Amino acid sequence: MSENKNARLIRVNSIRWPRFFLLFLAVAIGVTANGFQGILVPVSAGDFGMNHLAVSMMSSAFYLGYFIGTLLAVRLVTRVGHIRSYAVLASIVSGASLAFVLTQSETMWIFFGYFAELALLVWL
Repeated sequence: MSENKNARLIRVNSIRWPRFFLLFLAVAIGVTANGFQGILVPVSAGDFGMNHLAVSMMSSAFYLGYFIGTLLAVRLVTRVGHIRSYAVLASIVSGASLAFVLTQSETMWIFFGYFAELALLVWL
């Protein structure tokens, strides 16, 4: 009888590991994308010839979005649920990332950087 109980525990535990691995992999990809965006956006802004003040304000907007996102994350997820908030914020991050390519305005890049980081923090 104890052998059946141990066999059942092994089977249940083996089901949990792939779920944990997929969750861990998804978070790792998101954090890596966040790092690339935080580094590559200011570097490409410098390559486009934007002035140094705008590039530094873009970097500051990323961290401001990160800070404001920490304040809004719990409230957003509890109000609308994790599935809807994930879907909306994933589309905001995707749209903001694509919008960097569409315009070369310094003000818009600061705006997109703020909202991309805010949504990415709540999303992750």
